[in-house]
Amino acid sequence: GINAEYMGLLVNDWKLNSFTIDRRDKILNFVIIALPSKYCPIRLLDYAGNKVDSNSFIWPDWGGVVMYCPTANNLTLDSLMDPIAQIIMQIRILFSITWSLNLPKHWNLITKGTNHRIPYWEMDLFHRRLTAFQLKTSLAHADSLKSLIDEQTNIPVADTIINATINALHYARLTSWGGYWPLALERAQLSLRLMENALYDHTLLAHLYFPEDHKLAVYVPFFLPVIFALSLGIFYQIKSFIKNRKKDDC
Repeated sequence: GINAEYMGLLVNDWKLNSFTIDRRDKILNFVIIALPSKYCPIRLLDYAGNKVDSNSFIWPDWGGVVMYCPTANNLTLDSLMDPIAQIIMQIRILFSITWSLNLPKHWNLITKGTNHRIPYWEMDLFHRRLTAFQLKTSLAHADSLKSLIDEQTNIPVADTIINATINALHYARLTSWGGYWPLALERAQLSLRLMENALYDHTLLAHLYFPEDHKLAVYVPFFLPVIFALSLGIFYQIKSFIKNRKKDDC
């Protein structure tokens, strides 16, 4: 059997391409391993060393793996239906699309075929929940940006931040219009992306990570000699003024 600790090493050893242009995008990998007959049947073990019922496992933020023991030498599409069904179940678990799996079994009209495909109504419910989550996150970012500007009054707000915030709130307002959920999801995603660009703008971060002691370390070596020379000049001027005044009194 393969223990749980080795599963993590197995995933890390695969040099799969996970590069994305945007840091917020993620690539999920799903792998079917067709094992030679001498390694079948395969058993997976948990961290306690006990056998698990499934021959597949998922890895959060990475994807899923299916250990498959083919019954014939040649792999066909029909022979891969069971591993594909396991991958679909892994997709369900990773995205929390499990509503139909919790319905009563006598609802055959709804639950029929859910092990091999995700029905339209369930994907529609997933889109609605994702839209609400992204819209809520976008508005939370807007509130965080407002609180940050109110607390750090010395931070200059660039025009790019203002425009991104205005556009983000505009698309957030449009999300609730029309009742067409795919379009609402697209608007919520755009609102969240713009709001994140505004909140994590590099001009704001530059001021946030510029503490007071660092300012003193930068400005004191520059102003201290000037202040010292100016103070000495004022002192000698006052001393000369007092000395001349005493002479005039005499």
